[in-house]
Amino acid sequence: MTEAAPHPDGDWCEHFGASLVGSALVGPVITPELRATLLRIARDVAHGTERRNAPVAAFIAGRYVEARRAQGVSAAAALSEVAEVAARLLPDATP
Repeated sequence: MTEAAPHPDGDWCEHFGASLVGSALVGPVITPELRATLLRIARDVAHGTERRNAPVAAFIAGRYVEARRAQGVSAAAALSEVAEVAARLLPDATP
């Protein structure tokens, strides 16, 4: 496995994912749409709960998406399910 250093264009996450592709752990790099949804979920968790919950929530979301993909569900549909659950569990952000 290659060590992921900052990528010259500044997209560290893309470089990190690309560095893991081909390992036994990770498939293709995340799409921009999935990445945006996951980052929104992490942001909402960070602002709606203790900040430290955001990376753990993202990890749990990833595990869930992979489990649902193994059941034949698309990654986008599975991440949408994650977003729905997160929104339901987070405190209402509207005043």
